[in-house]
This record gives sequence, C-alpha cells and structure tokens, in this order.
Amino acid sequence: MVIKRVGGKSKLANWIKFHTPPHKIFVDVFGGSGAVLDAVLRPGKDARYVYNDLDNKLYSFFKVLQGRALEFAELVKLTPYSRRFFDEALEIIQDKDKLESLDMLDQALAFLIVNRQSFGAKMMPPWSITRDGEINYDTWSKLSNLILRVHERWRSVFLENLDYRKILQKWDDESTVFYLDAPYEGVESDYYDVNKEDGFDHNEMCGRLKCIKGSYVVSYYEDSEVVDLYKQAGCEVVTQNVKMHLAGSETKSSKTEILLVSANEWAKKQQGQKAIKGRQTGDIFQ
Repeated sequence: MVIKRVGGKSKLANWIKFHTPPHKIFVDVFGGSGAVLDAVLRPGKDARYVYNDLDNKLYSFFKVLQGRALEFAELVKLTPYSRRFFDEALEIIQDKDKLESLDMLDQALAFLIVNRQSFGAKMMPPWSITRDGEINYDTWSKLSNLILRVHERWRSVFLENLDYRKILQKWDDESTVFYLDAPYEGVESDYYDVNKEDGFDHNEMCGRLKCIKGSYVVSYYEDSEVVDLYKQAGCEVVTQNVKMHLAGSETKSSKTEILLVSANEWAKKQQGQKAIKGRQTGDIFQ
C-alpha cells in the first residue's frame, strides 16, 4: 500500500483474506494502511467495502487518494527524498493547528513524507537513510504510480472516520464481516495518536463483538491476555509466525500472530453453499 503503519498487516493481508468468512459487507474497523481491505477488495462485485480509522490524518489521506489522486501523484513525483523536507513535514504533522490550516492535498503530502521517510513508519525522527538494504529514494520514486493504482481500486470504498463502537453499530448486519486490528496491548499509546490519552479497552471491544449480528475477525499476538476471552466466546483460532524486526537489523525475533475468527450462521451457510457448488463444478469435469 501507499503508506505503512507500525503493526501493519501488509505481509499478512492475503493470509487474513483467506480466513475471512463470506460477506456482502466488509469493514476494516481500524483501517491503518488499508492493506487488509485492499487484499479483500474486489472492485465491481456486488459487495460493500468500508475503510474506517479514527485518526483524522489517515481519513484525510485516503480521501485525497480517492478524490484528488492525479494532483497528489504529480505532487509526490515532484517531491524529493530529502532530510529537509522530512524535518519540515514532521513539524507540520506535530502541530495540529498548522496541519489543519493547510489544504487537504498538502496535509496528505506532509503525512506521506513523514510516514515513508521515517524508520519503520514510526512517524518520528530520525530521517530514514541507510548505507545498505532498501534504496529509499527508489522506493519513494515509485509511490506516484502506486497512488494512481490504489485510486482506481478504491473508488467505490466507503470512507469513515468514527470510533469503532459507532462503526459496529452503523454497519452491523448478518452479512457483514468486521476486521479488527486494534492497537496491541502495551503499545496502545506509543504509536497511535488517537489512543495517547485514554489508551484502549480491549475487554470492552471483546464484549461488544459478542453482541453483534455480523461475523468478525480479530488480530492479536499469541501472548495477549485478551485472547482467552475470544476463545471462551467460541472463536476459531488461526496462527502464523511472523518476523519482528526492522529492515537491515541483524537481530530477527519472531512472534505468533493470531486470528480470532467468529463466523455467524449466515456466513457458515454461505460457506457451505460455496463448498457444494465447488464440488458440483468439479464433478462436471471429472
């Protein structure tokens, strides 16, 4: 995707897609980089896709991607990979009044510079440059074309900028799947601006999900204490080992990523019908 996020799921997006229950509405509740929604997205199909993030900067960025992509791509093409540009953009991003005084296109550019020119997309100093590994300016130079490709795919995506509680209420339906990649325990206020003051109540989210009509998929790490609550609620548990290191690091640790999947009766019925149809199609060619 065009942007990256700490804890983002770009490398796991297809794995998550594979384990997502059937649906007519897919809602990426904590949208972040949009990588999971982009993997699930099937433009032109009879389905609705919803990107949501409470962070105004992310919402504004995707709004530009949808509505002003040509202008934005050209602006990014003319913007160098520069320490000075990074420092200036960081100053803007960290000053809410200064950021909001800018045109939405300039807000999106400042956000992109800080996001893609910082180490690990941490949105903080230092400027990302290395003597080996990724060639930073080459990656940056390819973003303008990527912006146009994402624009074409995301033209029909609904953009929301709401608290997850309101999103669950607004889009809940038996044919809905909610994907939730909430801030992980212990880092809720470290990298996510919307959680810096109050943190995040993982127990409350679990309780709310038990009450919805739709299906849901939740991402956590294996050692999260909250996982047991979802297991008790009857969620299917799917695991995947992931590497936990920054580019160029010689120390590579790993953790187990968990998907907690709850498919309702509607989704199970659709899955069953899909399996029957698949067998029938196979029989024709036997």
